[in-house]
Amino acid sequence: MSELAATFPLFPITASGKSRPLRALINLDAFLHNLKLIQQQAATAEVLVVVKADAYGHGLVPLAKAAGDHALAVAIPEELAELRAAGLKNRVWVLEGPFDLECLSLSENVVWVLHSLWQLDLLVKAFKAQRFQTLSVCLKLDTGMHRLGFSESELERVFDFLAEYDCFQLESVMTHFAQSDEPDNAHVIAQMSKFDSLLKQYEWTSVKQSMANSGAILYYPGSHRNWVRPGIMLYGARPSPTTPCALTIKPVMQFQSAIIALHNVKKGDSVGYGAAWTADKDSLIATVAVGYADGYPRHAPSGTPVGVLSSVTGEIHRVSLVGRVSMDMITIDVSAIAKVKVGDVVELWGATIPADEVALKAETIAYELFTGVSKRVPRVYQS
Repeated sequence: MSELAATFPLFPITASGKSRPLRALINLDAFLHNLKLIQQQAATAEVLVVVKADAYGHGLVPLAKAAGDHALAVAIPEELAELRAAGLKNRVWVLEGPFDLECLSLSENVVWVLHSLWQLDLLVKAFKAQRFQTLSVCLKLDTGMHRLGFSESELERVFDFLAEYDCFQLESVMTHFAQSDEPDNAHVIAQMSKFDSLLKQYEWTSVKQSMANSGAILYYPGSHRNWVRPGIMLYGARPSPTTPCALTIKPVMQFQSAIIALHNVKKGDSVGYGAAWTADKDSLIATVAVGYADGYPRHAPSGTPVGVLSSVTGEIHRVSLVGRVSMDMITIDVSAIAKVKVGDVVELWGATIPADEVALKAETIAYELFTGVSKRVPRVYQS
């Protein structure tokens, strides 16, 4: 068996028939490998480990624990609450900030990212209600993405707010790039310039700064500053499937299933809903236990690559999806695999089939693939 095959462990259908052969294998060593590479790439900055959206579908608590003592970033207060319920005491940044007074009950070792004037009013109300004595905050500035962040016209009020209420400790100032997945992008350069101009105008140049997401970590070293915020690279995919990545990141998720049926299909016969694929020769078609209800992209076209590990030869074969993806199953053409069997392992993406490649075929991004893996898919963690 090849070294590659050894990383693609066999997952046979159980004799009892009680276990559907589908799982997401999560390799924590690969996660730590990627984290180390990012630390080396942005050596002058601290790393804020982004675990929002269930750690991009990999599992919030297990990945947060794997990150050790690193500060963590989540999107919403509910994710913060989940981390605290699991006993994690890491410093946590809440990137969308507070939504109501109840959010602020969990503020110990938390940085609340503020992006809108209504949040300032909320914090004053919470302070007057004695919800806290001091609160660490980060200001998000809108430098050109126009999604979240204080506009230039609002910053005078923000400045006055911080001067009036010394209970709010300004931890950092941040912004977010719209096009950092593209090297040498003029919009990114303009955003950096705007950010620096605003910091100088409001005398925040000595405050810690955070700009760089995964793309900026790779392509814009001038944006690394005090904190970098890696997301997709931690999980083994590129910021964009079409741009280069100089770091040898490893896939953290192997999305696996198995063949559950084999059918001989004659030339001219069709396969699946809508008869969308027709065999141009006599073919052997395998049915695999995975579908869009599990997170496999429904719009993946025929020709999307799939990996099959032969239980007889130990070889890994790249084959193609054929026909439409259905709710619980896909079909693949295994005509070229000798001695293929029911129970042979199938990799949807991971070590053999990069998620970025599947994403390109399905006209989406790896972010959506990872976060779309549904709750009915068991996560299996290994080091």
